[in-house]
Amino acid sequence: MESRRYLLDTHAFLWASVEPERLGAAAATVISNPRLTLYLSPASIWEILIKMSKGQIEPKRKDGVAYVQSLLRRFELLDVLPIRAEHVMEAYRLPAIHRDPFDRIMIGQARAEDLTFITADKTVREYDVETLWL
Repeated sequence: MESRRYLLDTHAFLWASVEPERLGAAAATVISNPRLTLYLSPASIWEILIKMSKGQIEPKRKDGVAYVQSLLRRFELLDVLPIRAEHVMEAYRLPAIHRDPFDRIMIGQARAEDLTFITADKTVREYDVETLWL
């Protein structure tokens, strides 16, 4: 846990918000530590809303935006990290290991900003990015 700045993968954000028992001990410690900086990508917000509209994320709600806003309010110290041009270029430079565009942009953000990426996605291990596993 050397880093003091972390980027939550979409599932890490959801688990921390609604199913914290699914988090591993190290991730739970980091996420609950107010001295550390936690970021969420707008790509995660978009991914959640898309999956909600397709019925892939429970609970199914009519107003996905209100639901995501309620999740964001649970994390007082969570900052949404804007997607910048350098993040997109970093994602573009990644080898074509992971096909999910949401994960690719988050990996690009983590690499460009020197953040530790909190995830349970094993495919991410194949990239040169610092990770903390759930």
